[in-house]
Amino acid sequence: MKASRVPQAVVFDLGKVLLDFDYGILARRMASQSSLSAEEILTVVNQTPLLHRYETGLISDREFYDAVVKATGFRGTEEEFLNWFGDIFTEIIPMVELQ
Repeated sequence: MKASRVPQAVVFDLGKVLLDFDYGILARRMASQSSLSAEEILTVVNQTPLLHRYETGLISDREFYDAVVKATGFRGTEEEFLNWFGDIFTEIIPMVELQ
């Protein structure tokens, strides 16, 4: 009988599969403490190489925050920003409930 093997890694897609996300939530919150509008912030966060660098681990939370502050003039704290960034996600219930 073969010994069972324990997987070393499990890979799956979260975004738009198990969780939906809306960067507009972050942009609207940031706009009240920034020199840019929500639309302009959304462009910085979602349509520049910055987000890709962050999501692929090329830059840390702090480096991402610092770059966003520099690009947007955001005056909030790093903790505020990271909490708001985490609030962009909502469960896609039918997918999460699959067994």
